[in-house]
Amino acid sequence: AEAAKAEAAKPKAPAGTPAKTGGKDEVDDMLSGLSGKKPAAAAQQGGGNVVAPDDPLLPKKLGKAQILGVVRQNAGAVAGCKGETKSEGGTVFVDMQIVKSGSVEAAKVVGAQAGTPLANCVERKVKVFRFPQFNGPPMRIKLPFAM
Repeated sequence: AEAAKAEAAKPKAPAGTPAKTGGKDEVDDMLSGLSGKKPAAAAQQGGGNVVAPDDPLLPKKLGKAQILGVVRQNAGAVAGCKGETKSEGGTVFVDMQIVKSGSVEAAKVVGAQAGTPLANCVERKVKVFRFPQFNGPPMRIKLPFAM
């Protein structure tokens, strides 16, 4: 009976307030998203529904299909560099580094076309590609683009 009285005497949180626990977890993040508060990871990245790149559910690296999907989606913009620079075209090889947020941290044309106006245009276009997020180290890939 004493224990029941002691429990009843404890102050209670207002209705609708989740009980505090020792640390935050995924459920807290989801619930805070419902209440209009952004989880810390999303707030840091400036997005509303952004997944944290350290999310253990993300793949360790991008698959070939994911990479090629983004490349195909942006191929028109890259091919437009031929007309923009009035170049003869050919195949341009781009060495790029993709970080876990999905952004292209670096893009550099290598080979015969390196340093040309066409290369500069292609590098600018590739740097704005957005790949799916992943949870591993940066990925360095080299891809050919037909002009």
